[in-house]
Amino acid sequence: MKNSRRIALMFTLTSTGLILLAAAVLVLMVPSIKQSARAEWHAFTCPAVPESRTQLKEYVSGITSYADPIPFGTAENSGSPNLHFDFDLDLSMAVYQTVDAFDGPKAFNMMRSSPAIVRVVGDVSDSLRSVSVGFWMKSTDPSPGVRIVIRIERPDGALVEWNEKRLLDPEHRTSEWERFNFEWLLRELPVDSNDRVIVFISSKSSEPILIDEMDIVFRSAKPFNQGVPHA
Repeated sequence: MKNSRRIALMFTLTSTGLILLAAAVLVLMVPSIKQSARAEWHAFTCPAVPESRTQLKEYVSGITSYADPIPFGTAENSGSPNLHFDFDLDLSMAVYQTVDAFDGPKAFNMMRSSPAIVRVVGDVSDSLRSVSVGFWMKSTDPSPGVRIVIRIERPDGALVEWNEKRLLDPEHRTSEWERFNFEWLLRELPVDSNDRVIVFISSKSSEPILIDEMDIVFRSAKPFNQGVPHA
């Protein structure tokens, strides 16, 4: 009886191993399957969007208003498709701000992740071609693992595509203000005017990361003069 069970177990393990080996060969040898597997893995590894994010309110007239989360605020963004955040707004609830700033009286004292900034493509671009994100940062951690994450999704939240840039340790200057930039060229990626662009910053450091003078720029195929409408 024991021998029968052992033989059955060995047969099951061998069969499972052969199936896994065959699947691995297919993934490695068949270009279409390899590309599909890579796309599935890329989508699976997309970081979760922070719960604290821009609140959108869409009106019957078609106007969309944006309420960006603290500590971003929208004071400097009215009437422009491109966003600038200096984190100097006098927000009594902005507990993540500090006086140790690159410019002005305050900077964003980020722990692990920033809130997410969200914009509808049609409000900031005519035929979106790229999204740029840049900011000044300062960290005492020699390996802060800071990254910029950009996600494009449908109105229902379905992922269109995402991209990121990581700050490499050799490029990081500990305890100094440094500029960190990322431009995602969308190339042939089909993006609809109703899609949403989501931007946030994350870090693996247990120490706070200072963020200041952050810019988000949406580049169009031609000049885009329509300002972002606010209710």
